[in-house]
Amino acid sequence: MSAPPSSAASGPPHPAFQEPGGVADEERYALAMESINFGAYDWDIGRDTVYYSPVLRVMLGLSASELATPDDWLDHIHPDDLPLYRRALVQHLKGETPRFECEIRYMTGAGTWRWARQHGIARRDKDGRAVRLIGAAGDVTEEQIVAANVDIV
Repeated sequence: MSAPPSSAASGPPHPAFQEPGGVADEERYALAMESINFGAYDWDIGRDTVYYSPVLRVMLGLSASELATPDDWLDHIHPDDLPLYRRALVQHLKGETPRFECEIRYMTGAGTWRWARQHGIARRDKDGRAVRLIGAAGDVTEEQIVAANVDIV
């Protein structure tokens, strides 16, 4: 799993993250992602290739052959949610939103519909064009079920 994108403006790491013999940055990132039940992805837009972390595939119930390309993910999104997903993605890639965020239904490898939440941030070239989208996604079906059953007081 690749480390999260860094920014030169972010400064040095907090002293708590510099303990001798401590958890390496890559492991720390993996544990943080696991703690929120999300996995990482990294889409190289120009090459139209994507890295989906093994953790992400397991959480979404999709094998490596079912989730290997950017189009594979689109093929699993519920047809009614695809326009919303595409709109949010295009808005972010055009620089109209600071982050890509979307909740959609997707079909698992077992053929069941579940809910996913996806976040991402575009890396841009010197001309401001999005060249990569790096982020995280995970299954949020249980959250959707709870939210649907909450009585508004």
